[in-house]
Amino acid sequence: MRRNKLPFFRCLSLTALWAAALFSHAVYAQSSPIALPQGTVEGRLENGFHYLIMPNHMPASRVEVRLIMRAGSILETEQEKGCAHFLEHMAFQGTTHFPGRSLVESLEKLGMRYGQDINAFTGFDRTVYMFAVPVDKDKEAVMKHSLLIVRDWLQGMSIDSLKVENEKGVILEELRGYNLGDEFYPLKIGTGLFSRRMPLGSVDDIRRVTPRTLKNFYRKWYVPSLATLAIAGDVSPLELEQEIKTLFSGCKGNASVCIPFHPLQYDEGIHLSEVRDTLRNRSRLELMIPHACVVERTVNDAVRKEQERLLVKALTTRLNGRKQRCEVSDQWYLSDKNHFTLSVEGKSREELLSCVTTLASELYCLAREGWQPEEWQDIKKEFCRKYDKTEDYSSRSSAMWCDDFTDYVISGDRYLTDETQR
Repeated sequence: MRRNKLPFFRCLSLTALWAAALFSHAVYAQSSPIALPQGTVEGRLENGFHYLIMPNHMPASRVEVRLIMRAGSILETEQEKGCAHFLEHMAFQGTTHFPGRSLVESLEKLGMRYGQDINAFTGFDRTVYMFAVPVDKDKEAVMKHSLLIVRDWLQGMSIDSLKVENEKGVILEELRGYNLGDEFYPLKIGTGLFSRRMPLGSVDDIRRVTPRTLKNFYRKWYVPSLATLAIAGDVSPLELEQEIKTLFSGCKGNASVCIPFHPLQYDEGIHLSEVRDTLRNRSRLELMIPHACVVERTVNDAVRKEQERLLVKALTTRLNGRKQRCEVSDQWYLSDKNHFTLSVEGKSREELLSCVTTLASELYCLAREGWQPEEWQDIKKEFCRKYDKTEDYSSRSSAMWCDDFTDYVISGDRYLTDETQR
């Protein structure tokens, strides 16, 4: 693979103009907050601990449990790089009530498998611990056991020199096999703090980690006000809520701890990144335009988000209809940014330049003349179809609901599930 960074002409900075060609026809919706899924119980204890409980029977006799910590690698100091992910590993190496490997072993005795039913991951802005427990037998005891595990992860990890040194080898091996799977990552990550706080850290970062730095990071950020317990599955919410209050009200920590906000930052100008696939003898070019993301907190936000999705669909349809070989997408990436992306492929620089030039010409035409009447009718029909139909959420799995809750906790996103708001 070969990556080049080249200056690019500014014709495609007109994205905002042809986006306005769609948004100018928008009918603004109500600005009421999007309701959480029906049946969800949400609460916050005096110490700031947040919980979300949702009864769900897909699959039956099973409960998904997530501890969502709003603490990731972006919070590390220069001396703490690698600590957020290192703590994720330490969570399975012994806690107050589950010494050694007994935490994992106790879950495996219930028929769960480590890495599949029991897992965790660390990102820039989060660390999420998760497991799924069967509750077909002695549900009350299983749930108490599960809550105790979460309680220990929050404030009962055992961190000593021997465990830390032993785990370094495991993390270094993970780092050696780590593949971002995205050749355009250096462009997407920008030039701000995110580019200097990779979740796994570097080899040198991992080797420098000490029990003291881990404990300091743990005490500073693993506090109730940055923690959310999300549970979905075959549970009785009111009974479980009382258990949560009993077990987690005693957790200590600053209830008003403030997380600094770090936006994605980019150098001025427009750049083009090229990745050469030597096996296929082709290059793929992605023009990425970072822009402010829409957080779906209100119904109006949801409409705006759907307008952006429709813009991508409408543009894709137009380009396909004109035989333009281009993939269009607009995805949230990190922090406060989406990436509007146009992707083309070609066997040579000349072919790529021809594709981009033709694409630019088409976008100029769209910005100048707008959508054709038949195109606009299709766009409106697609938008109405989205909100006219009744969604069936009865087959949605508990794991999927917990994924939605994670988005809600980390970024504030809610998703329209209440038919009265659609």
